[in-house]
Amino acid sequence: AIYSGWSTSSADENVYHATDSTMGPLVDIGVEDLSVTNAGGFAGYVNGDLLSVSALISNFGDEGYSDGGVITLYRVDGTQEHQIGTPTQLNSLAVGAGQTIQATVDTTDFTANAYDAKFRVRITNLVADKNSGNNVATETLDHDMVPIAYTPTMIGSNSIDRSSVAQIEVKAQSMDGVDNMSSMTPAVEFSANGQDAWTTSGVTGGEIILGVAAGNPRYEFFIEPDDTMSSGMYDVRVKFTDARGQESAWVVNDGTSGEGAFELLNTKPMITVDPVPSVKVDVETQVSLVGHVYDEETDLEDLIITSTSDSFLGWDPVTGMMTVQFSKIQRDSDGSPTQSSIYLSVTDEEGDTTGGTLLFNVIENGMPRWSPLSPVNIDEGGSSTVFLKNMLSDSNQDGTPANGVDHLSIAIVGIDNSELLSASVTGFNLVIETIDDDATGEATLTLRASDGIQFSETTMKVYVQNVNDAPVLDISAFEGISLYKGEQKVIDLRSHLSDADADQEIVDIYVNIAASPQIAALYSMQSGILTLQWEEPGSHDVTVTIVDDEDESSTYTFTVEVISHLPLTVSKEDSDANVYLVAIDDRIGRVANYMMTLGEDVGLSNIKTTWQICNMETGLCYDIIELEHPNTESSIGWNYEVTFDRVTSNGGLVYGDQIKLVDVTGINANGIDLKMEGKTLYWNITEYPAFAEMGNEELETFLTDTEATIAKLEQEIKALPEGSSTRTSKEAQLEQAKTSYSMACDTPGVVCAGEDVGSSGEPTGGLDSNMMVYLGAGAFTLIIITLLSMLVLRRGSETEFKDFSNNLPADDLIANSMYGGAAQIFQQQVAPPVAAMPPGVPPVPETGLPEGWTMEQWQYYGHQYLQQMGLL
Repeated sequence: AIYSGWSTSSADENVYHATDSTMGPLVDIGVEDLSVTNAGGFAGYVNGDLLSVSALISNFGDEGYSDGGVITLYRVDGTQEHQIGTPTQLNSLAVGAGQTIQATVDTTDFTANAYDAKFRVRITNLVADKNSGNNVATETLDHDMVPIAYTPTMIGSNSIDRSSVAQIEVKAQSMDGVDNMSSMTPAVEFSANGQDAWTTSGVTGGEIILGVAAGNPRYEFFIEPDDTMSSGMYDVRVKFTDARGQESAWVVNDGTSGEGAFELLNTKPMITVDPVPSVKVDVETQVSLVGHVYDEETDLEDLIITSTSDSFLGWDPVTGMMTVQFSKIQRDSDGSPTQSSIYLSVTDEEGDTTGGTLLFNVIENGMPRWSPLSPVNIDEGGSSTVFLKNMLSDSNQDGTPANGVDHLSIAIVGIDNSELLSASVTGFNLVIETIDDDATGEATLTLRASDGIQFSETTMKVYVQNVNDAPVLDISAFEGISLYKGEQKVIDLRSHLSDADADQEIVDIYVNIAASPQIAALYSMQSGILTLQWEEPGSHDVTVTIVDDEDESSTYTFTVEVISHLPLTVSKEDSDANVYLVAIDDRIGRVANYMMTLGEDVGLSNIKTTWQICNMETGLCYDIIELEHPNTESSIGWNYEVTFDRVTSNGGLVYGDQIKLVDVTGINANGIDLKMEGKTLYWNITEYPAFAEMGNEELETFLTDTEATIAKLEQEIKALPEGSSTRTSKEAQLEQAKTSYSMACDTPGVVCAGEDVGSSGEPTGGLDSNMMVYLGAGAFTLIIITLLSMLVLRRGSETEFKDFSNNLPADDLIANSMYGGAAQIFQQQVAPPVAAMPPGVPPVPETGLPEGWTMEQWQYYGHQYLQQMGLL
């Protein structure tokens, strides 16, 4: 039946006729196939892969189709469809024919955690298509994810030794529909706990997947320890790599509390007795421990081998040899030899120690044998003789007893305390003698007995007994002691005491000190301190008497030099000296003035200076004064005048005066006296003040004195032969005097009547130009006439002077020969004519002026000279 509509769902529809306008041939265009493949040929995809999406559209109808349509590809993301490329027009398709479309998709921007990628093809705009159910098709491709490894699991015991293995089970999750346990490859590494020093050394397994049928797929690995592994805790880690080479993160098993996944136990050293070595008695023998001592982890040379046995002498890890020496052969109750033993302690590099016993066959060695030697006691300063023959025995090389010991020779190998005693051997007699009468103690003698082939040694103890001796003071510690006056010296005298008697306490030794004065040397019996202090300089003797508790005494004497003062450096050139002086004014006509400062800081105070005024040519001294300098000016220095009575009476310093600083004293910061040492400082008074600095009286005196000097020199020159050295010297002095005179006349305020001073000896200079005004022209004329008259008189007297210098007895060869040589007597220069003495000047002695004196000096110092010579 045919109904009026497409639906037959209504039971009330009516049947009208058998045909309608929709009836005709079947039109069916549909999707025959949709495929998604990885361009790289992989089963799934990894972000960044290129995918190929291909769809086949076919004509499933009864006749060809040419009415058109549109084919579109999509990537489906959740409920959203994203068109791929541009739609494709449907071609005309014959019955059973198909049309294929293809697109390439880049997965780089796909969701990173998506499980798969979904694609869709859709056919639209078909005409009269009778089956829309095949117009859409959807296909997916799995996302190839990075696998996740599970924490590796230890199977069985987590403590192993070097003879077993650690067993580990590992699993992983592929996290996708691409891989499973069979397509993922595990890797296992291990490291010492917490050190991240991962290695695969000794790791095996992981090639066969287990438990697939039981639904528990897994891999198993094994770690076999080697000799390089230290004992202790170890961590284990695992990772998986899928078919695409994607690696999981490492997953570490370091124990429940981070103490490690498994423990490698240390194997303790082992000691093996066999084979038993043979050694000779009393002979150092090296025995190899190869085969006797063994450790799994530690080489023999790295083991520490010790023993408390007296027969164990040492262990050499380089050679692997142990040195032993047995002093006797062990025997059983029947007298038969038995094995001797040494107990060893062996420690490996891990610090684990094991102990065990090695056995030895000890046999005779053919050497002479010593019986134990009893100690010898000798008084200090004594000697002793010991007979040794009964202490010896000998055997042959095969161990049988030798025939007596007379063939043996005895020698002394050494004495460990050769300063205590000496020893000698004659035959079998040992003679021991002490060296020092006061020395006590003990010594060990090493003796050797030899049969000509082999020898053996033994020791003997010798004790030197004490005999009471007097105590001793090491006097060398007190030699060369020097102190400053008032300085105190404290000496630990007790530390220099000694007593040869061991039972004598130094603190009990009685000490008596004698000195002058007694208070200068005080000794404290309680502290043992000797205190020395003298107020008087010089050499002082101290006598020390020491007595022990048995009334044995000794007496010693030493000398202490007490020095009165320390040297004080004083200088007028070196500003760094302790005291530095600069002359502020030391010129003719002035009072000497000095500036004194302190150089090198020694805390100087209470300074006193002592001055003298003398004659620089004769050395005669007149006055001496002492000045005290207040401490308050020490920081800035002292500026002071040195005023002598002579200077005051002379109206100032005169030519030829010599100011001497003869002494400087003071006290340093420690209260010790200081005193100037070295050469006396002096200042010769030979210069006038600058003319501009002179007062009227000074200028008047200078001009007068200079005119007199000029006149005197001119007179002396006339009396000397031309070309003589004396005349040349006098002429130079004359020229200097005239120059000084001219300079004085050029001083402002000074007017000289004439600077060409003649031999008249009268002053021609004045002090003030106003004075010349008062003199007037008449006075000036009178002065000129007087000068001319004096000049004529002087010239007239020149013809009367006769030079007898060539007729001196010193030059008379005949006279010298007649008188046996009088040259030394008459070498004195002939004094020139002496000018008239000014009033008050004492007469010149008949012998003439003192040698080297000038007339000016005689005017000033003649009276004092006559007093000192006892001529007044």
